[in-house]
Amino acid sequence: MKSFLDGFLKSAYFDAKAQSSGSHQHKPRHEQLNPRTLATHPQLSPHWLSQLENIHVTPHKGAKRPSGSKVAMLDDRKVFLKCIDFTQTYSSAKHAFLEDAVWIQALEHPHIVRVLGFTVVAYSTTFCVVLEFMEQGTLASRLRSPTLFSGAVMSTSQYGGRRPPSNVAQDEKLIAYQKCLELAIGLHYLHSQQIPYKVISASNILVHDNQYKWNIQQLMRCRPKHCSRRGVVGAEGERYGTGDVVYAAPELLSSTEPVDSFAADIYALAIVFGEIVTQTPPFANVYEALGPVAGDAHVATVKANPASSLEDLAPFLDWLPAEDVSTTTSTTTKGLSFEALVRKCLDANPASRPTIDLVVLALVPLAENPRFHVEP
Repeated sequence: MKSFLDGFLKSAYFDAKAQSSGSHQHKPRHEQLNPRTLATHPQLSPHWLSQLENIHVTPHKGAKRPSGSKVAMLDDRKVFLKCIDFTQTYSSAKHAFLEDAVWIQALEHPHIVRVLGFTVVAYSTTFCVVLEFMEQGTLASRLRSPTLFSGAVMSTSQYGGRRPPSNVAQDEKLIAYQKCLELAIGLHYLHSQQIPYKVISASNILVHDNQYKWNIQQLMRCRPKHCSRRGVVGAEGERYGTGDVVYAAPELLSSTEPVDSFAADIYALAIVFGEIVTQTPPFANVYEALGPVAGDAHVATVKANPASSLEDLAPFLDWLPAEDVSTTTSTTTKGLSFEALVRKCLDANPASRPTIDLVVLALVPLAENPRFHVEP
């Protein structure tokens, strides 16, 4: 099923391209790319993994596009391959893929999935970006699991469904805050490079060995020159039903003007924070009552309506207690509880949301000692 984002991700790229090229200008021809000689490409050769060229690769189970997602063994470790078949692709798409591959390879951070290098497979017809394999899948697939924090503390399921002792609950909250901090630090790195992520969701966070990392592949389709905003929801029903709309900041659904993508990232990040701590989906009551398609449509309509109340816009209303945050501004988060921080990040006014720097500063003391703000 198509996401409501699909039709908009490249709109800014095409608009800019149309504006930069006059109506009487001819498009420059791309030089032909030969997959058999890519190993000598000056930007690829330092990171070329020739040992993968002749090994067996298999489609990645559960991938949306199995032909473009494969797994293989590099020495003694499993790796993920994001691929493009040069025999089935237009020249412009080949160049765009290669350009983006080189671009994301230069981005390196402990909380971003790492690009290990490049190779060709399938008789040297398919070019691949080689990434570390995240064994535990997406955060979205794990959020409702009773073993979300497995290996760190005992889960609630081990107490017969009853609320665990306060010290265990607090330990789980500590881990939840630490995971939120990991994601905030990773996003801070991208924002420091002037790169908004733009498609933040629990599905775009990958997990391995209980480490949370941003899926860097998503930047290949949403780098700054290719898109500027998620776009306005259209009337087509097929755009609904994916759940992506819950992460979209209100201004993305109501404004026809360019928006601050960094502020929109903060909004979406707060949704993910709420999911991690509550282990419940945002707007759960809405989706339980209406289903995925009508639920998306309802949430999009509410967010796009400037008259919507705070209660209408709050994805975790029962969890977030009413707190006085009037003494804080978007330039300070010192002393905020986790709940108050999330409230500020979800502010309908993008200018009132804290920057990622301030989000990190607010999370550090909470991740070190959540009892400072834990209710007895």
